[in-house]
Amino acid sequence: MCRAYKTVSLNSAMALAGLLPLDLRIKEVASLYEAKRGVEQPTLGDREMETRVAYANTTHPASQIELQFTCLMDQEQVDAQRLQAVRIFTDGSLIEGQVGASLSFWDNEVETKSRKIKLASYCTVYQAEMLAIREAMASAWKRPERSFGIYSDSRSALQTLCNWGSVNPLAVAARDNIRRCVSHGKQVSLYWVKAHVDVRENERADELAKAAALFLKVRPLYDKCPVSFVKRQFRMGTVDEWNRR
Repeated sequence: MCRAYKTVSLNSAMALAGLLPLDLRIKEVASLYEAKRGVEQPTLGDREMETRVAYANTTHPASQIELQFTCLMDQEQVDAQRLQAVRIFTDGSLIEGQVGASLSFWDNEVETKSRKIKLASYCTVYQAEMLAIREAMASAWKRPERSFGIYSDSRSALQTLCNWGSVNPLAVAARDNIRRCVSHGKQVSLYWVKAHVDVRENERADELAKAAALFLKVRPLYDKCPVSFVKRQFRMGTVDEWNRR
């Protein structure tokens, strides 16, 4: 790989090939394994990693309901679905190293309420999208209206939500609220809205999410570290130790 003679030292060969020393790689994998199981890691400080929900704590298969979402491609199709008492448009944003999410509540063509949500700067857009959907489901459960439309421009977040096999903690919480709504006679409909096609409600949610990321000065509502952030922190520590050697 590194075009060196077979007599070259192992450390030099691995440096040239860009391969981590085996002992450091093993320690990195072991640290990630422990972090996923709740063992405190000095590298993460006081941050807590986002962990999957144990299957024993998820909804029993006998209580699961069928979940699916409808795809909407433009303003005309969005307007044609204006059937619910409350429509909630959700969005997440990562801009200038800051993360935010938003909810925009609509009654026909009028926005009646909005909410901005702050996340920790190391969170991902996917987490922001999932958090917004979770909060929308919580609002649907608490409000007295009987029909709700939940709109998101994140197809991946909606697919996670509709997959009962997923044990993402935000998705599990959102599904629990949907099930509670349905069990109390409420109707919840899910929609994917194509982004950046001038759907005014979705554009408003996007505007709110960006404002939450840039200007909201409050304690983050959600601060669990994504796996990608944890891996990056461990890799930085590993490379530092390699350079020290």
